[in-house]
Amino acid sequence: MNSCSTLWPLMVGLRQQFPPSKTLDLDQVVQNALGTVVPPLKPRARVAVAVGSRGIANLQTIVRAAVRALEAAGARPFILPAMGSHGGGTSEGQVGLLADYGITESALGVPIHPSMEVQSVGSVIPGFELCVSREAMSADGVLLINRIKPHTDFAGTIGSGLLKMLVVGLGKRAGAARFHAAACRLGYERVLRAQSRALLETVPVIGGLAILEDQRHQTARIEAIRPSDIESREPLLCAESRALMPGLPFDDIDLRSEEHTSELQSRITLSYS
Repeated sequence: MNSCSTLWPLMVGLRQQFPPSKTLDLDQVVQNALGTVVPPLKPRARVAVAVGSRGIANLQTIVRAAVRALEAAGARPFILPAMGSHGGGTSEGQVGLLADYGITESALGVPIHPSMEVQSVGSVIPGFELCVSREAMSADGVLLINRIKPHTDFAGTIGSGLLKMLVVGLGKRAGAARFHAAACRLGYERVLRAQSRALLETVPVIGGLAILEDQRHQTARIEAIRPSDIESREPLLCAESRALMPGLPFDDIDLRSEEHTSELQSRITLSYS
């Protein structure tokens, strides 16, 4: 047994304490945020509120607040499932997933349009057709609502968020399949940036609500973003989200010597006491 193993056991139990995020008046936060970015809407404009299939804290409250803000602006909002092929890739399955999060017609007082039909908007990646929801394209405006966080399967400056919802979520089953095929060949971020840029010029997006969650998976912050700023803001918000995630209080671990091991133990004691 070497000197390191005598000082450092194979398993160590740690407990990290995080301060809770401040309590937010979500209705007021969403109303104020949307008021700064959503352009004036024509009377009775049909606005698709894009909602995904992720377990986001306070999702029903946030979506309801967005719906009420749009109604106050004179629009006619409806819920558009934006979850790619989730829910079995069927309208019924996606409505069921939304219901699990409290997103129902009766709860929000607006219709849900779950059609899986898509239309082609060309190809920005040779050999891979770019598809988007027909419901989104026929609406007067689209509001994207999603949590920003690093992706569990891909590393990069962007992960899950508004851009992914635009490309994969609103791509429905057909668009999601084409995106993942292209990403596997050419890289996640490269394809996502190229396709989302094209869709931001094509889909009538009026803005996005970016949600950040803390280490306890509670709403830490909500930011509304103009369509022209989504691509530049999302990497910054993704980095902010990454910083909110739990993690060890150092970048590197070196157990090669007794000196490094003793230093590591000291740092853990100081950080986790």
